[in-house]
Parts: sequence; structure tokens; C-alpha cells
Amino acid sequence: METQKQELVRIEDLRIYFGREEQPVRAVDGVSLAVRAGEFLAFAGESGCGKSVLAYALTGLLPDAARRIDGRVLVKGREVASMSPRELCALRGGTIAYVFQEPGRSLNPVMRVGAQIAEAVRRHQQIPSVREEVLRLLGQVGIPDAQEKAQAYPHQLSGGMQQRVMIAMALACRPELLIADEPTTALDVTIQAQVIELLQELNRSLGMAVWLITHNLGLVHGVAERLFVMYAGVVVEEGPTVEVLASPRHPYTRALLASIPPLNGGTKRLSSIPGAVPAPNQWPAGCRFHPRCNVVLDGCRTTEPALVPCGSHRRVACPQCGEV
Repeated sequence: METQKQELVRIEDLRIYFGREEQPVRAVDGVSLAVRAGEFLAFAGESGCGKSVLAYALTGLLPDAARRIDGRVLVKGREVASMSPRELCALRGGTIAYVFQEPGRSLNPVMRVGAQIAEAVRRHQQIPSVREEVLRLLGQVGIPDAQEKAQAYPHQLSGGMQQRVMIAMALACRPELLIADEPTTALDVTIQAQVIELLQELNRSLGMAVWLITHNLGLVHGVAERLFVMYAGVVVEEGPTVEVLASPRHPYTRALLASIPPLNGGTKRLSSIPGAVPAPNQWPAGCRFHPRCNVVLDGCRTTEPALVPCGSHRRVACPQCGEV
């Protein structure tokens, strides 16, 4: 029997408030989950659903506008809120590393990329040759001519190469969990596939857990073990990725899948979801998706559904799910 993997992260009933102290608004509202060593998780949903805010809470990287945090975030059994600045510094990069959106904006434009990776290496490692480690990391993420590319400035590299540099910087700290926040934004489909394949290979070869944030459900098929679909600050559906994609239970998940262009092309008009994700201070009563839902019931407008079991390994926040 397979031994249960060690738990790296536990989030318990997390709520994150922004805005004025006298009238705060919730960006994340009651999320609970666990991440185990070596897992590949995906968090999907439109922009504004709280995916990135949730991820940044793991290491206390929330902006100053985050007025209050309720609930608990534990990393390897330690509560993040009780960590000292020194402990947080070791946590960021050493245990959990990030690959942020738009690498061209995250990289320092006036530093050579090799120097930027070297900076991360020196922060978290004591090794005899930082230069050799930089070249090794560039090779590990599939960058050819590592010596030449290490001397390049970010603007001299393509978007895909910049993203690989960002991943190399994250790996420099040898993290146990890598959080990739929309790592394929603004990349063409071929480079998108290469970046996702790289993350998958690093997950397998290093035993490193991966937390992928995306708005595109088409990227997670065959890659992520578990899928969390978020909408308006809450998880509305979660479960094994294969099962969720094969038989989505929440209307929002079904709508996201219906909006993905088919691989075989064709001229059929794509489905779209009417309206937009409401701002945190404009969440409707009841189910937050009900104004955009095509199967809404009267009770959906008044009663907020809980995230409840729907089958043996899945949870869904919709009363129309039913037990299977």
C-alpha cells in the first residue's frame, strides 16, 4: 500500500479582508485545503476569483491593503502568522517559491539574468561555485547555450526564455512547493505547452509539489492531480482533475469547459459566460454565481451553498450536484 505523503501546507477556513477597516471586503472567504509533498495541484477560475491572493497568503506576501486575515495557514505544521521576519525570509524561496505572472515585469531589466539567478542562489545556499550552479539551473530548465544566455539582459530573451529564467530562479532555492501564477500568460500555445511540460517534469524528477494558477482549464488536463475551481473568493468545486474535467458538477465549471476552443477546430461558435465576476464588495446574496448561471433555482438566490462531498473524492458547492 502506498505510504501517505507528508503534508506541506494546511489552510483552515481562511478569510482575507481588504479595504477600509470600518468596512472591509473579503477577497478570499472560507477556503480550506491541504497540499502534500510531490502533488501537482491546479487552481482555475477567471481573474478576480481570489486564486493569487490565496497563494500569496501562504508566505505572508499579501499587500498592505490586506487589512485582516482570519483562519489559519500552516506550513509544515508552523502557523505563518506567528513566524518572525527571519523565519518568513527562510520560508519564501527556501520552502515555497513563486513564479510570478509576466516575467518581463518581474525580472530586473538592468541586471543580466545570470546575476539575478546568482543572487537567489547566494541567499539560500552555501556552495563553492555559484557560477556553476547558475549554469546548471539554466540547463535544468531547458535553456540552450547557458553560458551565453546567462550574460543576456531580460529584453534580449523571448517571453518563453524569460519564464524559464524565472523558474530557474525559483529552483535556486530548492523549494518543496513551487507556485506558478499564470506562468503562460502572453505566450503562444506552443511555448505554453513547453512551460507546462517543464513544470510537470520538475514535479516528477525533483519530487517538488506544484501549485498552478490558471484561468485556462485546457492547460491542466493530464498534468494536475487535483483541481480546485474558484469563483468570487470561494472554492466551488474540487476533486481529481480527470474526474472533474470528465463530469463537472458545478455550473461554473461546466461553463468554463464549454468556453475552451476544441482541438479539432471547426466553425462552431464558442460558448461564453454572461456578465463578469463580481467585485468582493458586490457579491450577491445566495450562490455568488447565480446571476450568471443558466440552471439557477429560486433557492440559489437566497441560500449560499456549502462545499460538500459529492462522491468519494470530490466536493461541490451546488445543491444540484446530488450524491454519486
